[in-house]
Amino acid sequence: MNPLMTAVADRVNECQALGHLSLRENDLLRWMRTTGYLDPRCETQASLYRVHFLLRNALYQLAAQDESCDWQFSPIGVEWAPRSAVNSEDGRALSKPDTGNLARYYLDMANLVLDEAAVDQLLDEFWRKYQQHCDDVRGDIQAALALLELERVEDLATLKRQYRRQVMVSHPDRGGSKDQMQALNSAFSLLKRSLN
Repeated sequence: MNPLMTAVADRVNECQALGHLSLRENDLLRWMRTTGYLDPRCETQASLYRVHFLLRNALYQLAAQDESCDWQFSPIGVEWAPRSAVNSEDGRALSKPDTGNLARYYLDMANLVLDEAAVDQLLDEFWRKYQQHCDDVRGDIQAALALLELERVEDLATLKRQYRRQVMVSHPDRGGSKDQMQALNSAFSLLKRSLN
């Protein structure tokens, strides 16, 4: 049984009643410390891991029980949106919350008890993968810049102008190909996201 379940459920209900569509884990943690649900002095990596695990466990349980909202988990928290009977875009019924590897991990209370060495190993693995992800994104951005013949992107107007120039050359109606256009569109999307 999760000792933080009631507190997390209360906070989620408060947020939803106020019309908030998300809850960051950091904000939830801060709220739990200021309201006395958590000892503000828990500072070892193992104790922080246990608190994080219990917060995520509670959120995944709430998501599985919630029939009124669709929940989307991210590394920093959770978002929810009112559920409609049918997804308006394609007419299919909406699916239940994520039941992937992370959900299974956080719903298994056996994963709560890790010693300091195991937590250190988990964190080392996380940071290694995070660094690899950052390196991959940097490589993708460099490739997108090269495709659009840019050294860097400083603003959206410059990006759009260069994208349009490349489209004039690469569009299938102007001698280019569908593959070239798809690559340009992907590069433009990636660089546009990187501006935010």
